[in-house]
Amino acid sequence: MQIWQYWMELGNQAYFAQDWPQAQHCYQQALADVWPVWLESTLGAAAEAGTLQQLPDDELCLPSCCLAVTVRNLANCHRAAGQPGRSRALLKQTQRWFCCALQQAKLPPALYASLLNLQADLHEALLHCATDPQPQDQNRIVRSSFTAAAGPTVH
Repeated sequence: MQIWQYWMELGNQAYFAQDWPQAQHCYQQALADVWPVWLESTLGAAAEAGTLQQLPDDELCLPSCCLAVTVRNLANCHRAAGQPGRSRALLKQTQRWFCCALQQAKLPPALYASLLNLQADLHEALLHCATDPQPQDQNRIVRSSFTAAAGPTVH
């Protein structure tokens, strides 16, 4: 997750500098880092084997939180760059991924609750995207610390 955090920090710097191509690149790199971790931990062999129940709740939910933070930041970056269609597509796809994860039979309750909350957060972002095609406030991105990953989006 250190690589993820590195890319998120670079993405946030580029976002605040309004360097949209660089911010998008950094957030996409962060997404590429967290995606396989999330996939394995929610839909992969670890989920199928039932080994997720052995993890503490914070470790269990971290990949999902990091994925949601990355997606929200990348979606906001697309909106700021005048690409609301890309933002909506990314948010909708991530909601579908979370929906698939929520259908897993052996999903621990803490992860289930976290995914529901994150899915609601993505839905809110999607609503904002439909009514406000471009963010008015640069503080809409989520800070990349691990504590921010577990909390709500900064507005």
